[in-house]
Amino acid sequence: DPAWATAYRTEATLLDTALVHVPHWIEHIGSTAVPGLLAKPVIDVMVGVTDYDRFDEIRRALVGQAYEWDPAAERDEPTRKVFRKGPRDVTQLRTHHLHLTVKDGDYWRRILAFRDQLRQDPNAAAQYGAVKRSLLGTCGGDSRAYTRGKHDVVKKIERAAGVNVPDPDRRP
Repeated sequence: DPAWATAYRTEATLLDTALVHVPHWIEHIGSTAVPGLLAKPVIDVMVGVTDYDRFDEIRRALVGQAYEWDPAAERDEPTRKVFRKGPRDVTQLRTHHLHLTVKDGDYWRRILAFRDQLRQDPNAAAQYGAVKRSLLGTCGGDSRAYTRGKHDVVKKIERAAGVNVPDPDRRP
């Protein structure tokens, strides 16, 4: 949906204003950042900061923009902090997911390399989209099972993108 790029730009402008006193960088990530890719209508935004020294200030600024911090999401990726925006009713999709991380850290580089690989490689995007479509039919509303189901194709695309980040789910 071409409206996703517009929704991202609108949100990025709001975030720039909210975080004006904190050095930050904003990127559109996730499936809505890849034109033509199957995606749920949730805008994923990644905000890079120099470090977490000003986290309380950043959190207050994001709460002021109707984001809620989800510390439980750090179990999956301890180097990022997740905020969600949208309806509190868990039966409805949120409108935005914000991933706060250290700019140029492993998470930042891995997520951008994955997005860029999907944007430049139509075969990778098609393969990823096919896996996502298949999982929609088998996982129902189980988001953790959906994420686990994408694991192998995500790692394959990351390797194609030249990402050399250890996979914590795989043991040697």
